[in-house]
Amino acid sequence: MVKSSCTQGSVVYTICVGEINQKGERKMMVLLQNNSKRTHSNDINALGWGGAIAKYPSVAAAMDTSMDGSKKFDSKTFEFWSKVAEIDTTDLDEAFHIHNCGIEEKITRLASQHSMSIGDILFDGTDYHMVEPEGFAKIAV
Repeated sequence: MVKSSCTQGSVVYTICVGEINQKGERKMMVLLQNNSKRTHSNDINALGWGGAIAKYPSVAAAMDTSMDGSKKFDSKTFEFWSKVAEIDTTDLDEAFHIHNCGIEEKITRLASQHSMSIGDILFDGTDYHMVEPEGFAKIAV
């Protein structure tokens, strides 16, 4: 097991990675993000938020979850989240800190992404968890 440290403000996080499951495979979290605000940025600028939300269900879904997390998540909109990274940990809090501290040796980046934030989804191999204003909430997809 490898240990790594990350500092955010005055807090130092020590993260253990490289946990191996019973099959001898490394366990990982998968990060899914709704990148529609980036994809449709020109239309958001032209139409305003209200117009873009009305035109693009993906933007509406992103806006619904970006402040309130799972309270406004609708499983019918799950298609708008896509896999952007694999994070070398089995712990939700560690995944958040690894990704936001940019501990690159523990992140496999698969697509353009932003820092992990409210409305993003972590998949632990069994369950889906949405990043909340405080902590995480298990969601049904």
